[in-house]
Amino acid sequence: MGAALFDAWMTLIEPTVPDVEYHEARVRALLEASGVSVGGRLQEAMRVYREVRRRLDDLRRSTLREASAEEEISEFLRGLGIEAEVGEAHLEAYAYPFVRLTRLREGAAEALEVIRSLGLRGAVVANSRSGEMVSRKLEEEGVLDLLDGVVASGEVGYAKPHPEIFRRALELTESEPWESVMIGDDPEADVAGAKAVGMMAVHVPAKGEGDPRADAVVERLSDLPSILNRLLR
Repeated sequence: MGAALFDAWMTLIEPTVPDVEYHEARVRALLEASGVSVGGRLQEAMRVYREVRRRLDDLRRSTLREASAEEEISEFLRGLGIEAEVGEAHLEAYAYPFVRLTRLREGAAEALEVIRSLGLRGAVVANSRSGEMVSRKLEEEGVLDLLDGVVASGEVGYAKPHPEIFRRALELTESEPWESVMIGDDPEADVAGAKAVGMMAVHVPAKGEGDPRADAVVERLSDLPSILNRLLR
């Protein structure tokens, strides 16, 4: 049948606020979920949060191993000396900025609708420590039902471009690499990662030129239907 796999961040979903505001909203929510008054602790909490994120991001870059959202939250709380078991309230807090301070990119819903009209399977393959928050955002935007599911690095244990996360997505969509395409903005994670496992790749560059390794480059998601029709039919 064939499948179209989509990256999430900056491909289907984009933030509506600056990075600082986005991450500050998460830190505030995590403190509140722990029963801790933000008060004068915001600066300290932001420092610890950035250290934890930098450490986990470095791990991802150097080994492609991915931590879960629970692990990130636990490290953050421990760094602040907060004794709390990571629970549903913490995961809700972690997801808050992703769900509330983002939007679907222009043309994203239409692109996902086209997948079904072409008779293709579809999934989101995200370098995200929480697949649940990605699914929730897509559900609230009314497009989750257009997909077969979400594969997130936090659940797989490996981040793109590691082949395992692509294999999981292909299993989910019951598709073979040669009949499937990855659509994303990151040249290494999305384009090189997909090509390495025998998939096709469509690059949607955030800025600058498209990756020459890609089978196609599109500036707008609205250009995808004709590209997918050519690549997968």
